[in-house]
Amino acid sequence: MSFESWVQFWQVTLYGGLGLFAILSAWVIVSGVGDIRDMFASLTAERDRADEDSKDGN
Repeated sequence: MSFESWVQFWQVTLYGGLGLFAILSAWVIVSGVGDIRDMFASLTAERDRADEDSKDGN
């Protein structure tokens, strides 16, 4: 293989890896947003229940 072929091989490998990283990062961000919203909704509901319990106890 010539030197130019190796350069082209590593360029394709580099750009392919960067592209795959970008796709996976976007996927994790998009899927994580729903999980974070669910977590905050659960925490808010738990806080509200605790507030109600403390008001009932007084």
